[in-house]
Amino acid sequence: MHKNQVTAKNLLTDRRFCPVGSILPGVDLVLIDKDNKIQSTGGRGEIYVGGPTLAHGYLNRPNVEQLRFIKVPEGVTTSYGNRLHRTGDLGYLLPDGTLEICGRCDSIVKIRGRSVDVQGLKTTINGCEGVTTCVVLVKGQQIKDRFLVAYIVPEVQTTMKEIRDSLKQILPLYMIPSYFVSLQSDEQ
Repeated sequence: MHKNQVTAKNLLTDRRFCPVGSILPGVDLVLIDKDNKIQSTGGRGEIYVGGPTLAHGYLNRPNVEQLRFIKVPEGVTTSYGNRLHRTGDLGYLLPDGTLEICGRCDSIVKIRGRSVDVQGLKTTINGCEGVTTCVVLVKGQQIKDRFLVAYIVPEVQTTMKEIRDSLKQILPLYMIPSYFVSLQSDEQ
């Protein structure tokens, strides 16, 4: 292997974030930080996209549409249209124009290559018979070893097995937490 090939291989394997690539011609991309300031190269922010292939909206979901589509901010020029889509991804542009994604702004995480909405999962578990309350946490250091843990305050006669079996009836297997931890309520 040549020295350049070794260096290129190390750059790819040592990366902490996911390089997406260069922005396609005609696609508008804006990075906006948590203070609503537009970020330039190297600045981290939520990724907003626009362009001729941008969807018109969400069918019969006006609340989601209002949350996910914004008017183009003042000072931003676009090649097409006056709206941008809020992706929920955090990222930044490298000096060579490559976009890197470095996380999420919302509660969606990747578990074994599948997207899981942690808040939605918590709501589903809280809706199970026998659950007083719960919290769901993501454990594991790297994307490839992440897993879910549900900390649950059950009603007196409910077991973790019963809750897991209930979830198997309504959720795909990849969304079911790997571990269930029973907690006692302060009131018990």
